[in-house]
Amino acid sequence: MYCPFRKVGAWAALLSMVLSTGCASYEGPFVHKTEQELDIMEAEAAQVASKSRDMKIENTASNAEMQVVVASMEERLRPMAEEPTVSQPLYQMELATLELLKGDHAQAHDLLMKARNHIELLFDPQLEERAVSIWHGENNKVFKGEPHERATMYALLALSFIEQGNYEDAERCVKNGLFADASNEDETYVADYALLHYLGYVSAMYRGEVAQAEEYKREFEAAFNRKMPALNAQMTPYQALFKGPLPNAFLAMFSKYPPTYERAGSYEEERLLISNPSYSQYITYAVDGGTEYEAPMCLADIHFQASTRGGREMDGVLRNKATIKKGMEASGNVLLIIAVGSFVAAGHARDAALPLLCISGATFLAGISFHAIGALINSQADVRYWKSLPGEFVLIPLHLPEGKSANVKTWTYHLYDRIGDSTYTVTPGVTAPSVKYVNNYPLEYGGAITPRLDQDKDTQRAAGTIGDMKTWMKYEVTE
Repeated sequence: MYCPFRKVGAWAALLSMVLSTGCASYEGPFVHKTEQELDIMEAEAAQVASKSRDMKIENTASNAEMQVVVASMEERLRPMAEEPTVSQPLYQMELATLELLKGDHAQAHDLLMKARNHIELLFDPQLEERAVSIWHGENNKVFKGEPHERATMYALLALSFIEQGNYEDAERCVKNGLFADASNEDETYVADYALLHYLGYVSAMYRGEVAQAEEYKREFEAAFNRKMPALNAQMTPYQALFKGPLPNAFLAMFSKYPPTYERAGSYEEERLLISNPSYSQYITYAVDGGTEYEAPMCLADIHFQASTRGGREMDGVLRNKATIKKGMEASGNVLLIIAVGSFVAAGHARDAALPLLCISGATFLAGISFHAIGALINSQADVRYWKSLPGEFVLIPLHLPEGKSANVKTWTYHLYDRIGDSTYTVTPGVTAPSVKYVNNYPLEYGGAITPRLDQDKDTQRAAGTIGDMKTWMKYEVTE
């Protein structure tokens, strides 16, 4: 007599194979971390990033309490930045941001260079295969960052090389950053990171390459107008970037709250961008009580850069994983229903009771196996991201009297209302421009889910508000 129990051995063998494949040990150059351990590290870094946004770094050296807070944050980040895991370059960038705000630019430069080398040069085929396999989550792969994260990393490195007077390497970083920004499905937004073009202009001018600098200026105007049609690169705050003497100091402000990423979908296979743009918020500044100028906004709009990059190849892989997982669960449910039905039928069929019981047992084991296999499939999206980045990176170029510090007062506006002000002491560089990094997070925030490719229309409309400000505030440009 035929008995479906003969298939139980096959199902057991299949399940054994699946388990052994899913639990295969990793042998490679990285310290192995499970998906859960990687998520715990992310939560730890998120807490540090949240605390760092509350920091007021001005006069840190004389503020013993702030030194303790900063040391505590460094203590939490540094082990993750030094441990050779797949997330190491991410935490090197997180720690670099903290060091920039702290004022240790040499340490920050070293960390950014290490992160850059890891992102550009470090690969592990075994981990790449693991990330796309159905048994493991996407965060098993080496962190490379999104295009806007890599472009911003190169922008910070370009600023660091400018501060060192190494303008050739600064230009190389600009070109690498523009290449990273070109990693885009939609050619509409290729190389539209206006800050990079401006840093290229500054580097070229300091090298005496006027023709190259003019090319960067033309690309700046084209990129800026392409990105923000509601704004115009001919407006005074942007033209002021290219007039007058070259800056001998920069005030670099981490402003507005950053975009974040979250998992969504029935099986956490979707990677959602949670955006929080504040285009009605802008900054003005005055040096030593002088004329109030509007800062050139939207040069490094992290929200815009993050939301216009298009989809990823990995999104399709994750959807396929979720489809397989859903199919296994559905098949398991069908088999369990058949098992229950067969068991009930066996109680009413005297002559066929044994075959029905065999069918019930076999299909029950098969259903459980399908559910077990489905449970092993990991379709979780990778939601690692550079959490200490701002929503907008505001760069204010300054030309200060040589050898003399100046008090730069900034005001933050929401539409026509002043909602905050801060004063920073900035000292010009001696042989190259200095850079002072500060936090500027005056408002609480709550993010809103924003479709990746639809935000540009809202951005353009909202950015028009900034354009309207020219009707009520006068500007003076020093020739």
